Amino acid sequence: MRRCDVPRSGGWLGIRQILDGGDEAAGTWRQQSGRGPVWNPTRGSSVPLESGSCEAVELNPSIGRDEPRRRSPRAAGRLLGVAFALVGLAACAASPGASAPLPTFPVSAEPLPSATSGTTAANLTCGGGRTFPRSGLDAPTGAENASGPEFDALRASLAKFGPEFPGSAAWTWRLAGRDATSAIFLARTDSSGQPGWVSIEVVDGPSGWQPSGMGQCEPLVVLSADFGPATWALDPAFASPGPASTELHILVWGTTCSSGLPATGRMSAPDIEYTPETVTITIGVRPLGGIQTCPLGPGTPATVRLAEPLGLRTLLDGGRVPAAPRSPAFQFAPTPPAPSLVLPAGAPPTTWSRVADAPLLHVSPASNTAVATAPDGTFVAIASAIDSRQAPVVLHSVDGVTWTAGGSLPASGDTQVSAIARWGDLLVAVGEDTTAIRAAIDKGEATDAMPGGAVWTSTDGTTWQRLPDQPAFAPGELLRVTAGPAGLMAVRGLDFGSLVFSRDGTTWAEAPVATPGAKVSDVAATDEGFVAVGSVETTAAAWTSPDGQHWQRAIFTDGSDASADFVSVAAQGRRLVALGAVPAPGDEAIPGSWTGPASWLSTDGGASWTQTGSALHGTAPDLYPASIPDLYAMSGGFIVVGANAQGNMAVWTSVDGTKWQPATIDATSEEFGRSLAVSGSRAIIGGRTVGTGMGGDRAVFWTGEVGTASLGVPPALP
Repeated sequence: MRRCDVPRSGGWLGIRQILDGGDEAAGTWRQQSGRGPVWNPTRGSSVPLESGSCEAVELNPSIGRDEPRRRSPRAAGRLLGVAFALVGLAACAASPGASAPLPTFPVSAEPLPSATSGTTAANLTCGGGRTFPRSGLDAPTGAENASGPEFDALRASLAKFGPEFPGSAAWTWRLAGRDATSAIFLARTDSSGQPGWVSIEVVDGPSGWQPSGMGQCEPLVVLSADFGPATWALDPAFASPGPASTELHILVWGTTCSSGLPATGRMSAPDIEYTPETVTITIGVRPLGGIQTCPLGPGTPATVRLAEPLGLRTLLDGGRVPAAPRSPAFQFAPTPPAPSLVLPAGAPPTTWSRVADAPLLHVSPASNTAVATAPDGTFVAIASAIDSRQAPVVLHSVDGVTWTAGGSLPASGDTQVSAIARWGDLLVAVGEDTTAIRAAIDKGEATDAMPGGAVWTSTDGTTWQRLPDQPAFAPGELLRVTAGPAGLMAVRGLDFGSLVFSRDGTTWAEAPVATPGAKVSDVAATDEGFVAVGSVETTAAAWTSPDGQHWQRAIFTDGSDASADFVSVAAQGRRLVALGAVPAPGDEAIPGSWTGPASWLSTDGGASWTQTGSALHGTAPDLYPASIPDLYAMSGGFIVVGANAQGNMAVWTSVDGTKWQPATIDATSEEFGRSLAVSGSRAIIGGRTVGTGMGGDRAVFWTGEVGTASLGVPPALP
């Protein structure tokens, strides 16, 4: 292995190492004391370039770099798998002697060639790089106990990387693919409560078989050696297809870097599989040669001809395994007029009073109390029990102080409600269904079942209907929900955090942010669409979407996304505030050591972010490190409901999202608030208490008066 380095002489200098034989190296960046970044090559993607040389290049530090293999969730935090623009290498992007310039947006829709059929024979890849046969997903397990040098390298990989993957000791491995110089092993992670795949790659080199890397794997379909993986969605510029449709207008994105250029002329013939319930379409995109930057383009328009009318079947994107609904049956549901987004008027209350105990509030043992404002301006709450066999209780109040029972959720298995959102005259509640898990427990059986999502709707807060189960609801409970002009968006939990979207509150679909390794923790609705926040490995991340289907990753102008995590977000027009965590003093070099609460601000609708404060300097809420606070926006400021550093319930308020002050609240150390609703001049917080009051757990409420003037801003501490 060669190593090339250059002295730093201003700017972000890096080096591109070209291996003898004309292959460009692919590997990781490393900083050496007193010198510029060093490219440590490992064999990966290759392009024909001049042999045996090193070339200095200028890097754009505000965008990611292409890192073909993540070592682990921690080590990968600073080496994001999204792509770093290599500014100054544009000349390398086109092959010498290229006769025609590449197309640029906007482009006309490209009619794709006649469809083929045969994705079952296609290979798969874990996001890029080596491929393996689809049958590798079903290969026999137990490779960790097998004999042979490649299996020795597997065990060495587990010893080296396994401790950084919680639950990995219980995983069992299968040999998914092997060639003369490399092998890839896969394991299901369901046993750790995080359904999905993890892969380990080992390589055969001069020193024999050695570990190469370990990371999460999202299997993507590679139709042929000429085409890389791609994903697609229905083009919102056209009317949604109906049962008689035989032509689809779609947008296509390749998963390899393409400098933001359209895929026109590089898209494969679609592979289409028809069943009585689904139409699965898989498309590939031929990668561009050379070095490419990696901004996400708007999607390349294309048209697909079906061999038969669509009927009432669900459209699936076959580019992932399993195939995912990219734009499911939205097309058959009438889209109601989108309600406008109106923030509660006034400033957040600075003093909160605890509502007196009452037998009605005893939902024992209490799990969660979700609150919302009903269409008539009254308050509605749904209190759930930890024992999900006990039906959630629906409560109503005019003033937030006196509560009465009214209505119930339909009895339909073991369910709990996590959150409620109001969308015009429609209330939408989300939560979980653990019926399958409970059935196995009652029988004393082991089970791999996971909680599923559940959704209920109501127009008055009293009469509720549970929606039928949909593919987007499983696996994983629905934790949070928000509503805006573009529709409704919910956060799904157990699969590392993802999104589901609805245009009407009735039909829901997955809404992936299209960033490998992304975990979404919260989402906010804005007048311009949605803003989601979370992380990619150990790096904070945010995404914006105008329609809930197409996402653009945000940038951090101050580099504060490194070794950080977002957990909550709220929007006040184009001004957004996010809360998260950064390493505590002394732990900055330990990726994933998120123990210092911090806050971030965006003033351009979520497109770019800067860190504005930390609890360590008194400029961010002093949150309990492991808590996931709820963040809300009002016209006069922001409010945070969570737990403080001592683990007690606490509330903070801020005028602008940059300077925070604690509110006064009558709460004990065993009470926890989770949700907030505002109607007129009254605000309420819904929560629960443990082992207090009239003999046990119960629902609990606090009320506060909305201010008419701006909150006082305390001086910033040094």
